[in-house]
Amino acid sequence: MEFCFPTIAKKLDWSRGYTFLDKELRAITRVGVAGRRIADKLIKVYEKDGSEIWLLIHVEIQAQKIADFPERMYIYQYRIFDRFRVPVVSVAILVDGHKNWRPTIYEIIHCDTELRFKYNVLKVLDYDDRRDLLEKSNNPFATVILAQLIALDLAKKCGSENKLVTKLALTRLLFAKNWRSEQMDQLFRFIDWLILLPAPLVIEYDAAIHELSEEMNMAYITSIERLAMKRGRERGMLEGRQEGKLAGMLEGMLEGKLEAKWETARAMLNEGMDEALIAKVTQLNLDEIRSEINKWTGSRKVTQH
Repeated sequence: MEFCFPTIAKKLDWSRGYTFLDKELRAITRVGVAGRRIADKLIKVYEKDGSEIWLLIHVEIQAQKIADFPERMYIYQYRIFDRFRVPVVSVAILVDGHKNWRPTIYEIIHCDTELRFKYNVLKVLDYDDRRDLLEKSNNPFATVILAQLIALDLAKKCGSENKLVTKLALTRLLFAKNWRSEQMDQLFRFIDWLILLPAPLVIEYDAAIHELSEEMNMAYITSIERLAMKRGRERGMLEGRQEGKLAGMLEGMLEGKLEAKWETARAMLNEGMDEALIAKVTQLNLDEIRSEINKWTGSRKVTQH
């Protein structure tokens, strides 16, 4: 709220805390509206004069324009007020790529009867020419918005290598912030989910995280390493896919075990990966890898013969 809607945030008494109203929100969304649910979070807060208000916060992540968006914002607004009789402040964050689409008002005028509902909107694209501000800000949500802008950029481009370089740069920026371990973990998960990489580059990304943790000598990054390794192990166990098994092997590799490095190298070779990439990910000598490749290739030919 402080970064996205500072005018509203200044009116709130944060010392009294806040309460997530999940049960109340479910009671509203169960009623059913055509289309998917619009309300993401309903939160009870207090103004500085002591009065209670509820915040209805929605994040719209659809890439296309939505004709009935203002109507749906209004429907949930009046349903919450009708059921609970408390003031509701509605805010929306738009993550689409259309600069000129900015729905802020729902209006009906018919036979001298008028209804006008205006809600608060933040458009992520508004920060497109202020990325330096996002990079310098120490508010975690500045990094969230920056990640969204980068994701919009990547959606227009091709090439997994470009995604890898961009994701590593964003992760490096994240690690440079002096935030609590819990915040770091959550933002890392968000970036990891937002910018998806193919399986071979996931391994390279996770290895780069390990190098970055040693370079920056920051203890909390260890927990993020564990998240990456857990992801690989779970994918290998639950899906049984080769790329999942490769990522799962990363834990042993990061501990510096030579056997695990060679096991990873062999598995990557079986996947048809480039030998230079194998050397970079496993940190094995390229000439030794080529020598082993010749041995494995010769062994296969003998077996097949």
